[in-house]
Amino acid sequence: MTTLPPQRIGILNFPGHANHGANLTAYALQQLLLDMGHDVANVHLRMNYRMQKDTHCTGFADKYIKMTNRCAYGNAEMEQFNDEFDCFITGSDQVWRYEQSDIFKWKENFISSFFLGFAAPGKRRISVAASFGTSCFDAPEQIKQMASLELSRYTAISVRETPGQRIVKELSNKEAQLLIDPVFYLPREHWSELCKDAPSISTEPYIAYNSFALEDQIKSYQKTHQQQNIHNLLDYSTLSWMRGIRDAEFVLTDSFHVTCYCLIFGTPFACLCNEAWGISRLYGLAEMFGFSSERVIDIDHCADSSAAIESIRSTPVDWDCVWANMDSHQNDAKQWLSDALNAAIPEWQGPTFQPATKQEAQAQKERNVQWRCKQGLQRKLLIIRILLACCPFNRKFLHRKRANLTRVLSNLSW
Repeated sequence: MTTLPPQRIGILNFPGHANHGANLTAYALQQLLLDMGHDVANVHLRMNYRMQKDTHCTGFADKYIKMTNRCAYGNAEMEQFNDEFDCFITGSDQVWRYEQSDIFKWKENFISSFFLGFAAPGKRRISVAASFGTSCFDAPEQIKQMASLELSRYTAISVRETPGQRIVKELSNKEAQLLIDPVFYLPREHWSELCKDAPSISTEPYIAYNSFALEDQIKSYQKTHQQQNIHNLLDYSTLSWMRGIRDAEFVLTDSFHVTCYCLIFGTPFACLCNEAWGISRLYGLAEMFGFSSERVIDIDHCADSSAAIESIRSTPVDWDCVWANMDSHQNDAKQWLSDALNAAIPEWQGPTFQPATKQEAQAQKERNVQWRCKQGLQRKLLIIRILLACCPFNRKFLHRKRANLTRVLSNLSW
């Protein structure tokens, strides 16, 4: 790998504290760049997010992921980071996914930022294994036009899945390199050392699962095959989550990153997913690492998931093949990133760069604060309505509170 002059690099990834996989991806890319000698930090994005911070994730994020001191509430405030960094990197993870679900609701304030729309001329722009999440970029035409313009300004583009190469080509007519997720950039010994002192899940052989949406299928499998010692990885902190994958006899999951760590540690696994949850990402892993795509169960087209899981359990994985592919892809990714960080910055394309005004940035911040305030008021109003339905006491007081909250909410302009 070429030795590069140190650069100040700002990474745009999912904000920490909410997801094990997102935090570990951010950590892995940060660690690789630090090992290469660069000055690195993840850009602090203030989440406009309905979900609470996950206390199982906060400890790892706060300890291991370096964030910028300043934060941004939206696109208009991102220009401030141009005086901190020479280079901006997008990704990895589903940073280019466009979706209106609650999980991605916070991204509304940062859509163009993840395409580095705030980066000034002369700044190197790179995407590292960025993902669109699904096999198409189903966004409004205005968003597509923005993405097309910003991608044309990138120094180098890499994506995590094959459909991403096609989408980038359609949007910008540029070629995108296919790269593995950053969690594969660090050796398995690094991950084992990191989680070796974490509390273990069980002293007895166990099955682990990690799923937000597949409780019914997993309970059915547990009952049908009389599996007693089965544990939900989401009940544990990040490092115990990782150790839980490493030490399990078998893992059931719909998670991309759980599958990644199964491959890293050599833990047998089965994936249950569908198109809406991004099954193409898991088929991409099978193609890259050379394991059978039959380990990926499309639950929309599987009549008996329990039988399919049991069949997969009896099918061995060729770990020598998986790890040989992993080593090859790891070397390719490191060399690609080294070349990208040393590549010439392309000439500026499109309109002249216009930094956001202070008024625009302040308006963005106020909208974010107001949104969070509105969510809090709506929760209070819901509680009062429940109390009115159930409680025979203090009804006049509750009626007054409901009227006041309703009036305040009706006066909010956003």
